[in-house]
Amino acid sequence: MSKIVNSSEIVVSTTEKDFLKDYLRSLNGIFNLTDKHLECLLNMIIINKTITGTTQIRKELAKVLQVKGVAAVNNLIKALKDKGAIVEDRNNKCYTYHNSVVPKTLEVKIKFKIAQHV
Repeated sequence: MSKIVNSSEIVVSTTEKDFLKDYLRSLNGIFNLTDKHLECLLNMIIINKTITGTTQIRKELAKVLQVKGVAAVNNLIKALKDKGAIVEDRNNKCYTYHNSVVPKTLEVKIKFKIAQHV
């Protein structure tokens, strides 16, 4: 549940269990992901907070997401890459997360800055 604290601050109340899901939903205005993309990204992070997209992780995701085979997971991974939520790491043949996707702490502040036109 969101609560407006003052004219420039909104606090989102959550539980430790729901924190990651609520955090990703808050970021979704930036990445514009579908519900299925959010579910996939959430489970990717739960499986491994550092890397994703390996063969083993794709197999685990197929089971967790209850999709028919790894091909469906490949499509989700491509969409997440195209939208910038994950980044290809060609050296290690996997993907890493955009810097903002995996929260570093259980308290996060998101700051908006209006660009000044020169």
